[in-house]
Amino acid sequence: MQIKYSARLLFFSILISFIPGADSQAQVTLHNPIDVAAGLQDSTFTAMVTPIFTKGTVEQVFDGTHLTEAGVSTSDSLVLTLEFNESLSLSDSKVFFWNAGNWSLETADSYDALTQRTGTYRKLVNNDPFLFFQWDSTHFELTPATIVRLTARNPQANGIFLGEWVLYTSTAISHLQILPDPVLLVPETSLSLAVKMVDFDGNAFPYTSTEYVNWSSDDRTIATVDEFGKITAYSLGKTTIHASTSKLSGSASVDVVNDFEAQNAPTLTIKVALVLQNPVIDSVRMRRINEVRGWDDPHELVSQILEDFAYSTDGVVKFQIVETHDDEGIFSRFDGELMTIDTLAYFYSTPARLNEMKRLAEIEGRVRFDYNAMIDYYDFVSKRNNGEIDEVWVYAYPFAGMYESQLVGPGAFWWNSPPLAHPGLENLLSVMGWNYERGVAEALHSFGHRAESAIWHVYGRWDLHSQYPNAWEIFTRIEREIAGKAHIGNIHFPPNGMSDYDYSNRTYVTTYADNWKR
Repeated sequence: MQIKYSARLLFFSILISFIPGADSQAQVTLHNPIDVAAGLQDSTFTAMVTPIFTKGTVEQVFDGTHLTEAGVSTSDSLVLTLEFNESLSLSDSKVFFWNAGNWSLETADSYDALTQRTGTYRKLVNNDPFLFFQWDSTHFELTPATIVRLTARNPQANGIFLGEWVLYTSTAISHLQILPDPVLLVPETSLSLAVKMVDFDGNAFPYTSTEYVNWSSDDRTIATVDEFGKITAYSLGKTTIHASTSKLSGSASVDVVNDFEAQNAPTLTIKVALVLQNPVIDSVRMRRINEVRGWDDPHELVSQILEDFAYSTDGVVKFQIVETHDDEGIFSRFDGELMTIDTLAYFYSTPARLNEMKRLAEIEGRVRFDYNAMIDYYDFVSKRNNGEIDEVWVYAYPFAGMYESQLVGPGAFWWNSPPLAHPGLENLLSVMGWNYERGVAEALHSFGHRAESAIWHVYGRWDLHSQYPNAWEIFTRIEREIAGKAHIGNIHFPPNGMSDYDYSNRTYVTTYADNWKR
């Protein structure tokens, strides 16, 4: 579970402590705040309060600020219970109270164990006093739990209110990791290295310690490294770069060569379920929507997309259609009701009615695609959870109410569309939404925006004018924004683009695009 929530924890501060007497390579422990608010939002966590709050909501207890209160005015006690879909290892708890009283904290792996106080039950705080408008915290040995219960009492009068409750998990750090590793450079070039902290399970975390990192090179005639981790190559050969603190260390090999190209990653096979929304609407001549309107055959579009992906990724990404659903299931809702084949036959039979559908969908917003209905209809939940499929591609009629791409499931984030929850999914499920009124180029364009969303999420920021740009911000630089320092650009802007979709611009600009081959 520490791995599962590591991505969320990037948005929170990481507290560092030291374990006395431990080995020098295992003395650093990260105490990571658990994002309870996100867990409640995507239904991987559930909360129950007794009695029901008379002021505020449960979400306010986990909203990141202790200055919003929630609780009860009609009782001298409250019980707040959190349940996790999977066991979490807890190490700390911190609560901000808006009044004085006493509190207890209990954990277990089931409600039976919690209520009967048997088996895995643990009482971590036992009726300890807390003060008005102050934090009260406790640290304990790493405790696995699926249920944690906070009980607070006000012995003076009715009224008990919480400002914030923060739970932490922890992980022991084993060493530093220098990135990239190995380092490849050509003579007279420089590269700024990064350093991360790695735990015993191989999970990497940002280096957040205030302790200074010492850098060194085994052979300074080949390459040097300055106090900030910037390496400069001088002559052909090999050396090793080291990064160390008083507690941790790491190293990376350096190879200075005449020239090189980055090596391809291993081939990644992605299993795709294909859903075709293209029923027969001309029962006399047995023609499907695309045939009635003179649009492309979605089967042919998919074949070309598979070929283009293989070519554009140099064979690294291999999409494989493992199942195809070409039936009468329709998942577009018109004014909340699922559309029927007769409805589609009406709107897609003439240009005038098609324009009416465009107005209803794009201007009035009365057409919406029901992703969860489709997921349930084809049992994509169990198929994704069991690893039978990795994602879903939908080819539909235009104005079906779909996003270009949609991410569904626990911890879903922006995917060129708002995230969508589904209570049954244990893993994220990506759904592409294409329409056969358009071609392969538009489909790949949509996929490009999905890729941008993913990389943006990983790096946590996309600001071309940042004073300290990350690799993604450098990669996407364009002449219009950073004159003289364009790199690759983005889906809408090539390096020399001056406006959206300015792909045919013939203006010459300086670009560092070729450097990315390395």
